[in-house]
Amino acid sequence: MFKKRASSEPEAEAPDREGRSKLHYAALENDAVEVRRCLSAGEDVNAVDRQGFTPMHFAAQQLAVDALRELAEADPDVTLANTFGNTALWTAVFAANASPQLGGEVVRLLISLGADPDHVNHAGKSPRDMAETLGRDEVLEHMQ
Repeated sequence: MFKKRASSEPEAEAPDREGRSKLHYAALENDAVEVRRCLSAGEDVNAVDRQGFTPMHFAAQQLAVDALRELAEADPDVTLANTFGNTALWTAVFAANASPQLGGEVVRLLISLGADPDHVNHAGKSPRDMAETLGRDEVLEHMQ
């Protein structure tokens, strides 16, 4: 639970042993109410865990549109890459294979926030490359 500050506003809790905050988990679970609460408590929208994943990565991985919209209000840096060189956009493109329509919506949102579809990861692949490899036309149309 949150500890209270002198100002009576909730205080962000320390990250767990993986370096993940409550905000990471709220994003992963598409819990927009908890995302908003965590951000109001001062949690960093750009916080990275031990592998460089941000809450945006987690929400993108789950195609968690409600959480992504809340995170977007906090002006996240969508250019942050994890230890594999993958941005949240790359993660969303890969996840879109399971739900192309929802994936397209997530990709559209991330690109509107400034995500680069041509950012190359450590394996030499960009989100655009991945969408082409997977045959995700629903995703590629948002990368034009």
